[in-house]
Amino acid sequence: MDILNRTFVGVRVPADQLAMIQEKVQLIKRKPGVENVRWNAPSELLLNLASLGELELGTLQALKPVLHQAAAISPPMNLEIKGFGGLPNLIQPRYLYAGIEGEDAQWLPPLVQRINQTTQPLTPHREIKEFKAHILLGRLKTENEQYRVGLGRALKLAEQPVIGPWRIDHIELLISSASESGIGYTVVEMIPLGG
Repeated sequence: MDILNRTFVGVRVPADQLAMIQEKVQLIKRKPGVENVRWNAPSELLLNLASLGELELGTLQALKPVLHQAAAISPPMNLEIKGFGGLPNLIQPRYLYAGIEGEDAQWLPPLVQRINQTTQPLTPHREIKEFKAHILLGRLKTENEQYRVGLGRALKLAEQPVIGPWRIDHIELLISSASESGIGYTVVEMIPLGG
């Protein structure tokens, strides 16, 4: 039996943007109500476009041409990492994220839709969730109403900074692996946008 790999399509955050994110996250870390947050390590930060599930090596290989086809139609994008938010909502969030906006952000949902449509025959058992462009920064370690309300209050009180520009000219087929330093991603294939 083949080894199963937890697989994603996304874009890892480059070093320049990682430094900007880490600097601005300090604004939230100083707020009361965030002491129960498990912060994602820099190696875990990515714009996740699609979670494909646990896949065998043969399926990973079959996904490469399909993803090239999906990405060829999308232009490179000028995006902006801006502000902080919470999921499922800002009143009692369980997760916190950095938002994605920018002049080309409207091209992300059609790209995600093409990725989901073209990969569905190879990943039929996965749940396709509604796409919201963001970079997940952390999650509550222990979930209860007190911690959710505290995190929501911290997010409401935090400055909503412009973290910085981000040009995306490719997407990545990624597999994740866990280590003592957190989750890391290995690039299986880097796929250019626009052909």
